[in-house]
Amino acid sequence: MYADCLLSPRSADEVWLDVPQTAREELVAKLNMYRLRAKVTIDALDLPVYAAFDGPMPEGFASDPRSEVIGADFSFAYGPQTPNATDWAAFRYSYGLAEAGTDFAKDELYAIDANLDLLNGIDFKKGCYVGQELTSRMKRRGQIKNRILPLRHAGHLPPGAEVLNGERRAGEVLASIDGNSLALMRLDRLDGELTCDGHTLNLTIPDWIAPHISMEAA
Repeated sequence: MYADCLLSPRSADEVWLDVPQTAREELVAKLNMYRLRAKVTIDALDLPVYAAFDGPMPEGFASDPRSEVIGADFSFAYGPQTPNATDWAAFRYSYGLAEAGTDFAKDELYAIDANLDLLNGIDFKKGCYVGQELTSRMKRRGQIKNRILPLRHAGHLPPGAEVLNGERRAGEVLASIDGNSLALMRLDRLDGELTCDGHTLNLTIPDWIAPHISMEAA
């Protein structure tokens, strides 16, 4: 997976793509390459993005479409706002929300690994896109072996650290902050005592992911 993004329609003729800044320039170049002769203008916008969570939605903020799936209200806004002191990354990690380009590098994971199929981020009826056959086969044939899941623990875990189930490899830490981490976990090795870098781990599977894990790990 190269990048994931939120689509924000601004008018009948304009749509904004919200992507991590690390992926912006290359994504603009790729979209322009595939634009061919279409009468479309693709430019980068220099607007800050703010997220609001753990409280009422502030004026001028729009609800994030992922909030309906995960069962927690959060919203976003473009342009000057008053920053929220609460840690956005820790909030995301607690709900298992990963961001390509921030929590893992481009082309490192499949979109399903990052739970985008559960967040309505993959159209399984649309063909003719790079990786379409593999993505569809993973979903329809029940070949999903890994998913990003949240972990709770003491201290900090280094990205890339190995998660163990006993002596067997069970996953890999992708990102960590203040006792919250995201890890790419093997679905067949979730049961048992999990450890990493000397820390005991508490696997906290969110309600929006749990029903799918039980089916896929069977």
